[in-house]
Amino acid sequence: MSSHAKRQLLTVMFSDMVGYSLLMNENEEYALQLRNRMEHTLQLLVPGFNGSIQHFYGDGALCLFPSSVEAVLCAAAIQEKLNEAPAVPVRIGLHAGDVLLDGNNVYGESVNVASRIESFSVSGAVLFSEKVYDDIKNHTSIKVKSLGQFRLKNIQHEIALYALDHPALTVPDPKTLEGKGYREKRSIAILPFVNMSPDPENEYFSDGISEELLNTLARETALKVTARTSSFAFKGTNEDMRSIGQKLGVETILEGSVRKAGNRVRITAQLINAEDGYHLFSETYERTLDDIFAVQDEISADIANKLKARLGVTEQEHQSEPAGSSPAKLEAYNLYLKGLFHWNQYSPEAAVTAIEYFKQALDIDPQFARAWAFLSFCYSFLGASGNLPAEGSLPYAKEAAERALALDEGLELAHCALGVVYIFLDWDLDAAGKAFQRARAINPNNTAYMYTYSLLLRAEGRFEEGARLLETAIELDPVSIIAHTYLAEMHIAYGQSEKALATINKIQNLHPESEYVRWVKACILLETGMLEEAEDILMAQLPEGHPLFKDYVACRGVLFSKKGDLDRARKCLNRLKKMHETAPRDNDFFDIGMLATQLQYYEQAYQATLEAIDRRLGGIIFILNHPMWKGFRRSSYFKGVLKKMGVSGKWVRN
Repeated sequence: MSSHAKRQLLTVMFSDMVGYSLLMNENEEYALQLRNRMEHTLQLLVPGFNGSIQHFYGDGALCLFPSSVEAVLCAAAIQEKLNEAPAVPVRIGLHAGDVLLDGNNVYGESVNVASRIESFSVSGAVLFSEKVYDDIKNHTSIKVKSLGQFRLKNIQHEIALYALDHPALTVPDPKTLEGKGYREKRSIAILPFVNMSPDPENEYFSDGISEELLNTLARETALKVTARTSSFAFKGTNEDMRSIGQKLGVETILEGSVRKAGNRVRITAQLINAEDGYHLFSETYERTLDDIFAVQDEISADIANKLKARLGVTEQEHQSEPAGSSPAKLEAYNLYLKGLFHWNQYSPEAAVTAIEYFKQALDIDPQFARAWAFLSFCYSFLGASGNLPAEGSLPYAKEAAERALALDEGLELAHCALGVVYIFLDWDLDAAGKAFQRARAINPNNTAYMYTYSLLLRAEGRFEEGARLLETAIELDPVSIIAHTYLAEMHIAYGQSEKALATINKIQNLHPESEYVRWVKACILLETGMLEEAEDILMAQLPEGHPLFKDYVACRGVLFSKKGDLDRARKCLNRLKKMHETAPRDNDFFDIGMLATQLQYYEQAYQATLEAIDRRLGGIIFILNHPMWKGFRRSSYFKGVLKKMGVSGKWVRN
């Protein structure tokens, strides 16, 4: 670098011909003609806006301007001129900042940023950074469109990008932009609104406000919205907003309160910066409750629009809420919220309670599609896990899912519910895949879609794909037991033991009281060969009535088998059989078959599997790729199982 190098604040413009290399291969003479026309246009226009062409390179150019306003106007003039026949497809990117000039060479981060912005531009468009926008925003004759936040390659901080909005120019759809980096999603968590009313029954109304806001914002494709399970985990904790933001991995948090008295309601909402705890905005709404759902919709939409404006989300990215997802009557909605509360406990007992609430809601409003969808989920969960007989659960799950779809074809939850039924009732994995494709087309950001689709990927042995999906789910639902345990099981299934243990340890730190997490951890330790650590968990005393007691006995048997203590392993197998005689549960056949497989009693495993199939135990589908059934899959009995289930062997991976 020479001693004559100097620093200046300048606006950097990169321009580049789109598709030049391809055109050179097809028609070299025409490609050179267009490139020469681009160079001539820049030489003609740039000096007129007090700019300088620093140098041409191949099919592009680097120009410098002392003014952002003049740089933007010049870029617009260049694109207008090059749009004339013969049109030259050129993309332009601009950034303003400090640069180091050394003769014909230009250095500095501002140059790199401008180059990265140009890579995101498209033919006929002018894109620029927030620094350029700040310089031109008071010039009302220059129209712009916000494209959102982007992470540019090798640039540490995220950058807001804008497009020049002019009739003669291309204004790109931000969702379609690709370049050196990626589009950053703004992140927010909606905490459950606090019930300030004296009647505790109004708790469900305040939860409903939070739920509507969450559903509305989750349909913004440029927003990363924390799932209900994780955001509602902080209900009533009074934890510092900065701490919550760190745990949920979000930039902003929306909290609020609801006070309901007679026919009037006051709702207050505050948007908080999670980094420093400061309020970004606060709004208060006072309304009468003549139409409770109109009030909820109005307030949710208003807050959502203010959030989108504050967070730089463009209006075009909104996906409308399904028409049939809301109920017609307040009483049905309150019962639905109670059912949802119990469903989110994710236990057999809670699911049974949730069913009663969803049924009561549907008795009042049979057109309530969401209630039908969640009723289906409850029945599928109980039937697939063997906590209810299949004949008393899975057909009802299918009927409820079909009712939900008949009422609202655009409700992604209904497609997910039907996909789950195809997995566990019909064992039709192809049909399940189509149902999940339809759900994804409606709303790929719904964690319910991610969790249910991951069940199909697990059954099909597509573990790496399932792990990637669940990693995305954890970004949206970072304290979810389901997300982490499913992911840990995916990792262990394709030999990623370190990742599996890291995942299960992370969720155990968040939920140290969860016996289910401890049991999943024990299963993972068994698969990794860490038998002493598994034994520390499995030998803990659980009461016989505990929902996981039989699962613990089965895993103890696996432990003893792996340690070579076959007598104790056989005792566990016999105990499972005796417990089934006194307290039958369909899932017992899965446990018996799994332990028999570990003992290489493949005929016993076969008989247990046939019993499970006869009872339509949904979860038996997982033997296709479950690590602990590997020995049985290699036995002569397995083909008979596939035939009886009517399942193709193409899904068996090992």
